[in-house]
Amino acid sequence: MSTLQVIDNFLPDEVFEPFAFSCVSYPHYSCADYATDQNDSDGSILTLGENLADIDRVTPEVMFQAIFLWRNTNMVRVSDFYLEHQNFIKALQEKLNAKKFYMIRANCTVRQPQAYQGEMHTDMVRRDPNLRNAVLYLNTNNGGTRFKDGSKDGTFVKSKKNRCALAPIDMEHAGVWHTDAKLRFVLNINYEEN
Repeated sequence: MSTLQVIDNFLPDEVFEPFAFSCVSYPHYSCADYATDQNDSDGSILTLGENLADIDRVTPEVMFQAIFLWRNTNMVRVSDFYLEHQNFIKALQEKLNAKKFYMIRANCTVRQPQAYQGEMHTDMVRRDPNLRNAVLYLNTNNGGTRFKDGSKDGTFVKSKKNRCALAPIDMEHAGVWHTDAKLRFVLNINYEEN
């Protein structure tokens, strides 16, 4: 698959909903004072606010993330949360036709007073036609993801519970912040397809 694909009702409710409720109530999210580019950090974390960056330079992006699986060339790290949700992981692996996961993480963003689009980016530097990116939306809100798919303005995929956007790993995309719900949750998955 070399194009963007959007699938509603991606997983059966009895698989998706218990996992989604566990993700949105998971107590171990870490804070990031940026969303995609560490250069957008304002110093809230690394300098404990003592050397804040020029506010006009930094974006309003912040994100909370929980990494459930992370793989590099030397090791694989998995969380207890990942191990506790093996039924969901197996269903996800089957539905995605995934040979191997590289990253599975839940991202949480907070409501903004105005819709804001983050920086276009890719999740992995490595290029391989079998590497894929999936964004599984865990709740419904007016935010989403814009994919740079060759159309004039890119394709906007709105956050909708149990909707999944599938794209090649090298397709640039950007989060679009929401203005209605207090929180937006997505599961970001980088994987190798069979």
